[in-house]
Amino acid sequence: MAGEWVGTLDAQGTRGRLTLHVTRLDDGTLKGTLDSLVEGVKGAALDEIRLDLNLVRFRCNAIGASYLGKLNGDTINGTLRQRGFAMKLVFERSVANQSPPRARTRSELESKQ
Repeated sequence: MAGEWVGTLDAQGTRGRLTLHVTRLDDGTLKGTLDSLVEGVKGAALDEIRLDLNLVRFRCNAIGASYLGKLNGDTINGTLRQRGFAMKLVFERSVANQSPPRARTRSELESKQ
């Protein structure tokens, strides 16, 4: 779950990009921030973020929003609730955040030939 997640929100004809930044602390708990370009918010601290099995929940009081979604691989499919509105929002793990492929040894490469 740790990493950068990007989603595009379509709210009443206005499209906006949201970026969720998640880190895992040494004690295993999650901490995060949220960027909302439409609202001009960058680095808003999440007041709560949890991963229970595959359910992701977070709350960001700075923008009056909460989210509940289902984690499936590199996608979180869910609903953002903000100021009385419920909007579908899918986050995808940022490509820049994915681990590069592991370098192979010469013997591994030669054995594939």
